[in-house]
Amino acid sequence: MRKFLWKYVSGGETTRWAKSSLETAQDHERGPHHARLLREWTRAFLADHKDLPINLYGTWKTSMLDDEGLQQGIYLHLQTLGPYVRAQDLVDFMKKPETMAKFNLKKPISLATAQRWMKRLGYRWTVTPTGQYVDGHERADVVNYRQKKFLPRWMSIEERTRRWKAGFKEAEDVEEMRPIHRRIVVWFHDESTFYANDRRRQRWVHKDENAVPRAKGEGASLMVADFVSADYGWLASPDKTERARILFKAGKNREGYFTNDDTLKHATTAMDILTKYYPNEEHILVFDNATTTHTKRSDSSLSARHMPKGTKAVGEFWGATVPVLDSDGKQVYLRDETGKLTRKPATQKIRMDDATFPDGTPQSLYFPDDHAPLISAVLWDEAWAQSVERDSTFIVFNCGNFERIGFRHRASQTLYLTDLIDVVNCESPAYGLIQTGLYMSIVQDAIERMKQHQAKEELALPKNLKRQRSTVSLPSKRHKTRAATAKEINEVQTERENLEVSSNSQSPNTQGLISVTQLVKKYAATRSLALIELRYGVYNSPAPASFVRSKTRRNTRYKSNEYLSLVLTSEIASGATGVAHVAELKVLVAGRTLSSAAVVKLAFEPEQIQRLRHEFSIFQHLKSQGVVEGIPFIFGLFEDVETDALALVMTHVGTCLLTLWPNLRDMKLKLPEAARTSFHRVMSSIHQAGVRHMDIRPENLTIAGDDQAAIIDFDQAELNHSEGAKRREMRHLTALLNGSYRPPGAFPSGQTTPEQNTPEPETTARRKASLQPVAESDETEDPDDAVDNHDASGKNNP
Repeated sequence: MRKFLWKYVSGGETTRWAKSSLETAQDHERGPHHARLLREWTRAFLADHKDLPINLYGTWKTSMLDDEGLQQGIYLHLQTLGPYVRAQDLVDFMKKPETMAKFNLKKPISLATAQRWMKRLGYRWTVTPTGQYVDGHERADVVNYRQKKFLPRWMSIEERTRRWKAGFKEAEDVEEMRPIHRRIVVWFHDESTFYANDRRRQRWVHKDENAVPRAKGEGASLMVADFVSADYGWLASPDKTERARILFKAGKNREGYFTNDDTLKHATTAMDILTKYYPNEEHILVFDNATTTHTKRSDSSLSARHMPKGTKAVGEFWGATVPVLDSDGKQVYLRDETGKLTRKPATQKIRMDDATFPDGTPQSLYFPDDHAPLISAVLWDEAWAQSVERDSTFIVFNCGNFERIGFRHRASQTLYLTDLIDVVNCESPAYGLIQTGLYMSIVQDAIERMKQHQAKEELALPKNLKRQRSTVSLPSKRHKTRAATAKEINEVQTERENLEVSSNSQSPNTQGLISVTQLVKKYAATRSLALIELRYGVYNSPAPASFVRSKTRRNTRYKSNEYLSLVLTSEIASGATGVAHVAELKVLVAGRTLSSAAVVKLAFEPEQIQRLRHEFSIFQHLKSQGVVEGIPFIFGLFEDVETDALALVMTHVGTCLLTLWPNLRDMKLKLPEAARTSFHRVMSSIHQAGVRHMDIRPENLTIAGDDQAAIIDFDQAELNHSEGAKRREMRHLTALLNGSYRPPGAFPSGQTTPEQNTPEPETTARRKASLQPVAESDETEDPDDAVDNHDASGKNNP
């Protein structure tokens, strides 16, 4: 392009544009086609200096490894081989017939290609990376110990230790720095563990050498523990006949594990050698404090983990659990029923050390062997005084797991005591029977003493007041008038007649008759308490939960005509307002139990409770506007007396349309014309009341057996919407009834998938809705809708 422009400018002729391009193409051994491309590229460059042609050199071929499916298959194959993978493993995998057929490969790859692929997959031929052990060196307590104790202690003994110079030679002592005391030799203790399968991973293999099975794990281990110092090396006698080194076969089925007792034995062996062969020096043994085997309390030290909550029974011993050792200090193992030795270690319990008071006085935690629970004289006097003050007959003395029951005989002023009762091991009778008899005796004693007091009061009253004694003590009660009694009898009689007529009628809509459903609505809507039970699946409530009607005063007692019962028999669905259940509602009216099908919504979370209260307020608004047909009848909103849970109780209005859909892919819903008309009538009445539903879906539309339509779930409903928004919701309902329902992920036959046809972005409210109604093609846009710009969910578009 640059040469072409130079030729065009240097020529000075206006007709040299095509000629200059052709000459430039010929200079590059190209023809007229290339000259035409030069002219197109140059014009584009003159219009936009950033518009340059792209050089496609090197892009004609791509690697097979760019296929994500092939990469994923290689990764899965290499993971099955463990940590030691090779490039040859990749070659073997790629030449498998099933691999070549799956990824349409014509020939396998070479070893060099496999090595390049390993690098692209993230592998490197290098030594296995290892890191340092994490043992809490920088913890606050470790740093404090190192800075405040270990380093100061090391500085205090440093001048008494030998000094070394380069080449591991001992430095000559300066006269003024010679130690006055004996030298100190520091011995460091450590352990190392070797495994049977420790080996090199690569080596030269002879051609005649046969393959042998290789152990899968690390194999048996052998632990080596020893002491080492800079002065003498490994701890041993000068002639090397005695050594402090020990070999330990760790494992549950071998020699056990290296414990603190083994560390103490090792230290004792080391000190014996040092005392015998190196008596002229002082020795310090340094142990690594990172492991718990080097730090341990005494077996009999105080431990809250092994202390009981109460006093143990007589003959039952408590204490710290320790292993049983033989005369050689080895662990003793138990034998089974046949006498065969097992690997279960034998243990025993020993007494803990004495506790100590703040003043240093020791206190034993165990009773003496001849101890028996006694009651002191002070406790006798205190118990007797309280029993006289409260006029009680029975006294219970409790001390841990032991009790005595006392009976105060008033006539003789004598206290009789039972024998010592062991609460835990009490038999014949059991402790529960003793307590039951005690409480029965207390109640019987209280009743008899009340009769005695009443008899004494009768004797103390004058004769003319003895007959009025019972009436004076009773509280006054206002008697009903004859008119009130007659009115109450007439109401009960009317209710009974209505019940009899309703039960004998064949149709609930018979002229002049009151159906059972209407009676349930009449009486259940005024009940203040709802008793809810679960009776389905694994749920079986032992006692009903009490829910009080919202914004009403709670009473301590409720009569039979003040509560209703709800038995939840199945779960319908769960959503933003909680969990909806099918229930059987029961009310007691005039001695008879009336029942009807109901739906109960239970809300437990704060957001669910808030939305359920909002739904209840929408129902109240609809009721105040006279909307009764096509929505559930609300019995009330009830609150749990113990928690913040809410229960919204309503009538069961039928089956939702989603269950009537024959095939979601065909999206054809067949409804009678009467049902369609009923849905439009219900929606129109809801809109006239100033409410927009905001969540019209097949799940929220129900229909009864007589084509009675109803709309449910008003938790998202809103008030005071524009007329255009209401018309759109009505068209939304019409499209659903006449068109289709599209659940998430379902597409009708003949339509494209999201991969083939990416739809335009939707708002958050649209993505929530699972309904996508298809409007009729000949439907025109309402001019009023252009003023009120709302989407189908009622949210304002940006």
